[in-house]
Order: sequence, then structure tokens, then C-alpha cells
Amino acid sequence: GFGFGFGFGFGAAFLFQGSGEMLRAFTRGLKDKSATVRREYARAIGQLCAVSRPKDILRVVRSVVSLYTNAELERVGDEDYKFKFPDNFAESHVNHRLSAGEAVKYMATKATENIRRYHKELLPVAFAGVHDPVKEVKEAWETFWTECTPGNSNGLSLYLEEIISLCVAMSGSPSYLFRKMSLDTLQDVVKEQKTNPRLKPYIQRISEIVLTTLTNTNHWAHKEAVFSLASALAVSCKDQLAEGFPLRMLEAVYDAISAPGRGGKTYRLAAMVCAGKCSEAFSSLDTFSLARKSISPIISG
Repeated sequence: GFGFGFGFGFGAAFLFQGSGEMLRAFTRGLKDKSATVRREYARAIGQLCAVSRPKDILRVVRSVVSLYTNAELERVGDEDYKFKFPDNFAESHVNHRLSAGEAVKYMATKATENIRRYHKELLPVAFAGVHDPVKEVKEAWETFWTECTPGNSNGLSLYLEEIISLCVAMSGSPSYLFRKMSLDTLQDVVKEQKTNPRLKPYIQRISEIVLTTLTNTNHWAHKEAVFSLASALAVSCKDQLAEGFPLRMLEAVYDAISAPGRGGKTYRLAAMVCAGKCSEAFSSLDTFSLARKSISPIISG
């Protein structure tokens, strides 16, 4: 492999001036065919960020985010950013998602101070990355999240708005993988931040994602993740839900149970578990009538 050891003095000053070009080259190397080469480039990026200019590091941050999500990180105002999925979106390859995770992992451990100013751009992606289904990818982003936050709950509280904004974008993306990750991420947010008053303004938006996903008749791989998020809302945030929403959500859950050919056995079983948890949480609703209406066609059929 190849590595870079950076010291002080003339060498460091030279690297500082030339870091932009080197970082661009190393970032391109994250797409190399060889896993070993990609890992060495990721390590080199982390080391070089320790002596690079802020504008060069920001360019790397944007490239890494794009490599993981295939989305663009756009500036909104002076400090805020949003994620935009292009019309011709294609899901990021697992090798690219892993390279991005390894790059930020080494950035966190080898360029801690220089990376701190970019936490707002990277940590929302990192928390979503913690829910990546590929173990190696998940662990790389988990390392970054752990290294750069003062504990899971405090990290979520600090970057709540950015994490939810990213999840909203991911939930509407053409990628089934990112849709599932957005649902899993929001489920953890709801469970972890249920007592945080800063979550309340976002409950309605999360509720809309749940209802839109439930009522959309198109099925996609692992769509059943929506039932775990629905259950989390019912159990953890029932007092913060808009008037009428519990009934609409429960009706949509029961429709998923009775609808013929929608989602298959796994989907319907997940809906049944969710219906039980929601019925218990929304005890004031006439859940018996909803259940009878849902199950009758199955029995008679």
C-alpha cells in the first residue's frame, strides 16, 4: 500500500499549497476497481485534510456526499445546505458507498479539527449511513458518527433539522434503498428524541411521509419498514400527532392487511404487528370495527 506521513515545516507548507490538486486526485481514486487501492486513497484523504485549506476540504466533503448518495449538496443561504437528487438518478454502487464511508472515517480520526466545521454537512449523511444494510458501509459511517458527536442522543439533538431534511429528500428519491434507510433513520430519531421539544415541529412532516408511503399502492423492496416508523410514532409521539391523523394512519395500516396482492406475506405480517401496537396506543379509537372491516374479506375469501 501507500501512505503519507505529514510533518511540519517546509514539507507541510508545500502540502498546504498543493493539497487541492492532490485531494482531487485522491477523491477520483475512491472509484478505483481495487478495494485495497480505494481504502488507501481514503486513508490518504484523511491524512491530507489535516494540512489542507478549508475550501479544498469542502470540495472533498461535497464529493464524498455525492459519492455516497449520488445527490448534490447545495448551499441554501449563508450556512444551510440541502440535498437534491437529480432527475436521472441512479443508486450509488455499494463500493462507492463504502469508499465514501472510509474516507470520512479517516477524516474524522486524522483531521479531527479541520473536519469539525463540516459536521453540519457530513453528520446527517453519517447517521443515515449508520442504517446502510451493508455491514462494512454501516461500520465506516458509524465510526465517523461516534467520533464526531457527543453521544448518540446529543448528536441527534444537535443535527435534528439536518437529519430530518435529508430523510425527507431520501424518502422521495427514486432509490428503494434510500427510501428504506430514510424510514429506518426516522424511526430511530422518533424513538431517541421523543422527549425533545425540538422534534415537535417535524412530527407533521414525518407523519406525512408515513401516510404517503402507506397509501401509495406501488410496492417496493423493504417497504414494510414504514410500519416500524408508524408504530414508533404511535407509541412515542401519540400526544403530538395532528387531530385525525391516528385514525387515518390506522385505516391505512388495516387497508394494507386486507388489500389483495399488495406486498406479499412479509408486508402483511408487518402491517398486522403495527396494527396491534397502534390499536393499543390509540385506545380511544374504535379499533375493533377497523379490524373487523379489514379481516372480514380475508376470512370470507
